Amino acid sequence: MCGELIREGVRSQKGFSHPTHPLPTPHSHAPHPLPPTPMPFTHLRTIRFSDTDAAGVVYFANVLSICHEAYEASLAAAGVELNSFFQAEAVAVPIVHAEIRFMQPMVCGQTYAIAVMPNRLSPEKFQIDYMIRGPLKTTTEPSTLPLVSQATTVHLCIDPTTRERTPLPAQLEHWLTTIPSNPDIPAS
Repeated sequence: MCGELIREGVRSQKGFSHPTHPLPTPHSHAPHPLPPTPMPFTHLRTIRFSDTDAAGVVYFANVLSICHEAYEASLAAAGVELNSFFQAEAVAVPIVHAEIRFMQPMVCGQTYAIAVMPNRLSPEKFQIDYMIRGPLKTTTEPSTLPLVSQATTVHLCIDPTTRERTPLPAQLEHWLTTIPSNPDIPAS
C-alpha cells in the first residue's frame, strides 16, 4: 500500500470513497445542502524499520521526511514533473520553518494517511499543514482515523544565485490551486 494516493473522486485499491451530500427533492422543505468540501490530498505511507529509533517508534526527524514524501507525491499528482522542478536553476524553494506535534507513536509495519494541505502566505511563500492519521485499517476511511501527528513546513521561493525572494513559479501556482487545503484543520 506504500505510495497509494487518495483524492476526491478517486478510489484507492481498498475502495475508500468520499461521502457525497444528497440533494433535497424539489418539494422538500429541507435546507439546501452545503457543497462538498474538497478532501485534502492524502498519501499513504507504511513505516519501515529504517524510519524507527531504538525504542521502535518513528524517529522524530523522519516524520518531516515522511511529510516531504507526501508533498512530493502531491506535486506529482498535480502534474508537476519532479526531476525538472527540483533541478530548476531559476528558483529554489527552501523550507524556512518546520514544526511537528506528536500525539501517538508511529510504529514499523503500520500504514498511515498523510493529508497535505497547502496555503499561500504571500506571493513568494507558502505553508503546508500535514495531518498524519492511522494506523490504517483496510475498511476505514483515512479521515476518521486517530490523529497521531501534525506538522507544518513553510517554504520560500528564492533566486538561487542572488538569494533574493522571487514569486512562486507557474508549477507551484498550479499546484496550490489543484491541491485543496483543509479549512477544518484543528488549532494546535
